[in-house]
Amino acid sequence: MSKVRTDPISISLLAWLQAVLYARPAPVSGWLVGSIMIAILSGVLAFGIFRRSRVAVVLMLVLVILPQLYTWFIARKGRQSPLSIPST
Repeated sequence: MSKVRTDPISISLLAWLQAVLYARPAPVSGWLVGSIMIAILSGVLAFGIFRRSRVAVVLMLVLVILPQLYTWFIARKGRQSPLSIPST
């Protein structure tokens, strides 16, 4: 059997998170959950970097670089800059 954490801090944190998610509209809750997950992941990776883990350094670089590359190449693909508009 797997053990479920039942300490008061984790229960109260989950209850608070559930209350916040149900009190907000859906788009805000999606951003909130994503932000919390990235903050937790960054904290774990920061601890790994503090402990001099090369894997944590590489994963943190990936966490920072991939969204930037997505913004540069994918999200901006549909937008045209004034330099790319052909003159008639």
